[in-house]
Amino acid sequence: MAKAWMDDIRKSKKLLIYPQKDFLSAPAWGADFFSDTIDLFNGLLAKKKIDFRYEATAVAPPKDGPEGTSVQIGVSTGTHTYFQFGKNTGKLPPGSSLNAKTHIDRYGKGNLSDAKVAKASIFVNVTPTITEEQRMPGSGVKRYVMMHEMLHAMGLEDDDPGHKSAVANPDFFATFTSTSPGDEAEAKDGRPGDRIQLGPEVFMPEFFLSTGTIRLINSIWK
Repeated sequence: MAKAWMDDIRKSKKLLIYPQKDFLSAPAWGADFFSDTIDLFNGLLAKKKIDFRYEATAVAPPKDGPEGTSVQIGVSTGTHTYFQFGKNTGKLPPGSSLNAKTHIDRYGKGNLSDAKVAKASIFVNVTPTITEEQRMPGSGVKRYVMMHEMLHAMGLEDDDPGHKSAVANPDFFATFTSTSPGDEAEAKDGRPGDRIQLGPEVFMPEFFLSTGTIRLINSIWK
């Protein structure tokens, strides 16, 4: 079930997202990729008239407490350290180097079930690889990975409809099981670059949001 963010953050209709220095310096990711992906994500939401946006910030989240920047994104070698109300350690899911992880922390008084999301930490693999080609994937595949985790950071969970593989009408919230390598990593001369394959004839990019994912987003942020 989708997790609700703290009331003051939810009412702001935005999440501040901080790219860690290791993300900005990683050859697979970087500052231009970060800003372009944020713009693409926000544009997809605006196209569906979803009143929410991510806003990039150069201010890191505090190591303790619910105030300040809400979301951060960094890279992982498989294990990583992050701060959400103190120091934590985490792991990327086993398997593909395209697997990523979003850690959610909730804050509130009383029962944990009453607490709401206050922080999210996204981690992507420092060296994502197209296994079939043994090379770095193109931007389309990497954008899928990052935007998928951005949906999780907004409060969408693994057991929400549309997340499991082989779902009807999949979008980039769907868990993918394979990639479709292009002749080249990036699209060129009318030929597709590297893509995520979601079904026999379903590929991303192009990116879009399904009505089910839109419904989940609005259940938290509308």
